[in-house]
Amino acid sequence: MASPLFTQLETLFVLYMDFLRVNNGKLSEFWISYLDMTEILLGLLRASREGNWELHLSSIRKMLPWCFAYDKINYARYLSSYLLEMSHLEEDHPDVVSYFRAGGFSVQIGNDNPFGRIPVDQTCEETVNKDTQTPGEQRASVLNPELSTSII
Repeated sequence: MASPLFTQLETLFVLYMDFLRVNNGKLSEFWISYLDMTEILLGLLRASREGNWELHLSSIRKMLPWCFAYDKINYARYLSSYLLEMSHLEEDHPDVVSYFRAGGFSVQIGNDNPFGRIPVDQTCEETVNKDTQTPGEQRASVLNPELSTSII
């Protein structure tokens, strides 16, 4: 990667992507924007899986313009507020920031998979689902509305 040939190839690739993004028609522009959004979401997922707080904030920051562009008012409103609060967390609550930087904003359920961290809310949901599931009852109540009232 330190090779001058690689640097030249990277420059050419960036120029080609810029060409596709702007000068190659609406369809090309659409697919490049789709790839950009997918990359942001994968970055957000990776941040949760690795417990990487800086990548999490960076992904949220990159996602915000798309929320405004696609008129997702609630996401734009609440993500803006979230990002503002989390950006000032260093001054307001430095102990919380150090906890988040150590991976405290996501949960590692088992020790087998180092890339297996998931967000806290997802952990709560999965734990509740596992705890409430008994043989046949939960699945039956979900599939058959008549059983849902009889179980409760």
